Amino acid sequence: MTIAVLYVVTFAVFLALDYVGLSYLIKPTFEKDIEPLLLDSPRIGPAFAFYAFYVACLLWFVSWPALQENRSLLWVVTSD
Repeated sequence: MTIAVLYVVTFAVFLALDYVGLSYLIKPTFEKDIEPLLLDSPRIGPAFAFYAFYVACLLWFVSWPALQENRSLLWVVTSD
C-alpha cells in the first residue's frame, strides 16, 4: 500500500511541476524565440505516459530500495 500511495503522490507532484514549469517559465521564452514551432495546446497523453514510466523507474531504483532497508524517504546527509 505504501508504494501505491508514494507512486500517486510522486506522479501528481511531477505533473504539477511540469505544468507550472512549461506554462509559466518555458512557454514565454519559447514564444519569444520559436513561436511558429509551438503547438496550440499541449499533448497531455504523451506527458502522462512519460511521467507514468518515469515515476515507476524512479520508485523502482530509488524509493523502493530505501523502503526495503527500513530507511526513511527523507534522508539526512551527515558529514563525519
